Amino acid sequence: MGASSVTTPARVGRAVPGGPLPGGNVEVAIAAGIARHAIPLTPVVALGGLALGGFEGLYSAVAGLAIVVANVAAAARISKWAASISPGALYGAALGGYVARLGVITGVVFLLRDVVDITALGLSIVVSQLTLLIWEVRSLASHMPGTLNAEASR
Repeated sequence: MGASSVTTPARVGRAVPGGPLPGGNVEVAIAAGIARHAIPLTPVVALGGLALGGFEGLYSAVAGLAIVVANVAAAARISKWAASISPGALYGAALGGYVARLGVITGVVFLLRDVVDITALGLSIVVSQLTLLIWEVRSLASHMPGTLNAEASR
C-alpha cells in the first residue's frame, strides 16, 4: 500500500484518498465549535465571576472568556493561513503564533489589571480554556468511530 492509497477521515464531507481534509477548514471548524460551546458557558462564567468579585468579577470573568475565544479564533486563522503555504510554515506558525498569542494575552491582562478583578479574569481564562477544549474534544470524539464515546453510545 502506497502513501497515495491512504484515506484521510473527514468530519464533514467526503474523504479524499491521500489528500487533505475536504474544504481545508478544520481549524476554523474546531474554533467555531469552541465558540458555540462558549455561548452556554457564558452565564456560568458570569455567575462564577459575580460570586468571586461582585459586578467587577462578573465583567472580568466574561472578559476572560472572550479572551479565550479570541485566542482560539486567532490560532485557527493562523493555522489555516500557514497550512495553505507548506507543512514547514504550519509548524513555524504554530510555535510562533503560540508565543505571539501568549504575549498578546499577557499584554491585554497587563493593560486591564487596574480596571478588572485580576483573580476573576485569570481564573476565567484558565478554567474556560480547559473546559472549552475538553468539551470540544469530547464533541469531536463522539462523532469518530472507534473512540470510547462512540462505543459507549451503541
